[in-house]
Amino acid sequence: MQVQHNADVVRLVDEASGVLLVQHRRKASASPAAEPTTKRPSAPSPLRELVQRGASLGPNTGKLCAAIGAVESKHAPVEFAVRRVSALLRATTQQDVDHVERAYGVAIDAGAPTWRCVRAPLDHRRPAPLTQVATLLRDLIAYRDIAARLAASANATEEPDTKETA
Repeated sequence: MQVQHNADVVRLVDEASGVLLVQHRRKASASPAAEPTTKRPSAPSPLRELVQRGASLGPNTGKLCAAIGAVESKHAPVEFAVRRVSALLRATTQQDVDHVERAYGVAIDAGAPTWRCVRAPLDHRRPAPLTQVATLLRDLIAYRDIAARLAASANATEEPDTKETA
């Protein structure tokens, strides 16, 4: 077997018959640009997916998720950032979205994109305003009239008793 080679090609030739057996193109030495890409496209990171989901829920939610993801992934493993962003998204499902958006806006305005800064406004929620008036409630005037009638009837029953003793 005879080996023929140049800068681009390596050939194996049968010496007796002169027939080309195998031909290979050489790879460039350690140049990643010359190698064909056989890698699978990388899957999107779970943190990026969570930040995109947060952005779809509301503007403040998206900003806070992105800020927490950026800060936490620099200082700690990415798993910590994923947990914290997941906690933010879980809060949007457990509470009123408008209230959560306001709380996230407070954290963004304060410049503290942390769960601690968000948790305080979420815990101190104002009670919801009354939207339906119960039919059992009456006006104050009606109660005043009832109280006056009861007082008059009580005075009327007491007066005959005081006249008999005198």
